[in-house]
Amino acid sequence: MTTTNPDFSFASATMDAPAVLLQKEWLITNGTGGYASNSLLDVATRRSHGLFVPDLPSKGRTVIVPRVDAMVETESGMHDLSSAEYADGRLEDNTSLYLHAFRFEGQTPVWTFELPGVCLEKRVLMPHGQNTVYIHFTLLLGSSVRLRLRPFVTCRMHDESLSRTKFDPSACVMTFSRGKHELSLQAGMPALKLCLRPQAGSFTAEDRIDRSVSYRVDRDRGSEHVEDLFSPGYFSADLTAGMSVSMVASVESWNLLESDPAVLFEAERQRLEKLSGLVPGMDAFALQLVMAADQFIVLPGGRPEEQVLARAVGEEARTIIAGYHWFGDWGRDTMIGLDGLTLCTGRYREAGAILRTFAHYIRDGLIPNLFP
Repeated sequence: MTTTNPDFSFASATMDAPAVLLQKEWLITNGTGGYASNSLLDVATRRSHGLFVPDLPSKGRTVIVPRVDAMVETESGMHDLSSAEYADGRLEDNTSLYLHAFRFEGQTPVWTFELPGVCLEKRVLMPHGQNTVYIHFTLLLGSSVRLRLRPFVTCRMHDESLSRTKFDPSACVMTFSRGKHELSLQAGMPALKLCLRPQAGSFTAEDRIDRSVSYRVDRDRGSEHVEDLFSPGYFSADLTAGMSVSMVASVESWNLLESDPAVLFEAERQRLEKLSGLVPGMDAFALQLVMAADQFIVLPGGRPEEQVLARAVGEEARTIIAGYHWFGDWGRDTMIGLDGLTLCTGRYREAGAILRTFAHYIRDGLIPNLFP
């Protein structure tokens, strides 16, 4: 079921394609306040961009995996599908050389790359209710390729000062055990889990620091916009026609990361299909709004104590994110958006849960506009 606009297509010879791709952005969410987001060119233009930005208890939204570089080895040689911008003005744009089309399927962003004799597809998924992201590649056409995926890692709040939160790679310790890779980040933070699913390929420990990466939107606003990014190494996997592999980044327990990615994509499709059926008779445009509304109704992931208390009395904890990338759940915005996001979309159960969640905080007839 596709409920969004037709494909965006760009020819590699079109000189203004990179500029268009840089201005447009994609966003997916996980239902607990976390997100993955970037420009269509996959060049981060904001310091709040990242492929894995979970909403962590007592921490808030934290950029953990800002970028994943992809290299594809075919019979014609090595092809770089990665792009980045730097403080000296360089824009290393390799993505648009091979990008054939971009589209959304439901809420899933999909890129199609055409290389000599090869057609490769990339998707990004955050399973609902999990602090996990899947960067998923499928070889649609071609006899075989070797895929190399290099994750970059940091650990900072999505809107935090770049100069005060420099990531210290020397504090990271990576452990390996039968395809399971864990990277310690800093005190008080859960370990980052990295793997390939289905389990395949190998990981090569090869540290790299990409220096002076720049975020143009922050630069143009006069904000801090330069930081160094650290990578502990890269995954390699061989694909033949029709085969798929996902690089997984997560702070969940390992037992939640054993599922076949295809099962998770199908589960997400079914979840959105159920949402679209709550209000029958909607046209295509209205269905797009239903899908968009879903991204704002979340569990209060940064405040797990609310979920515990709600479950203890047989209720659910729900709240509304005021906006992405940086807004939290604000009382005023929640009450303004409540009817449009829940009642108009047939989500009456969530509407009740949101009201009960905020009712716990009423003082002197008032609800809080901000949570500390």
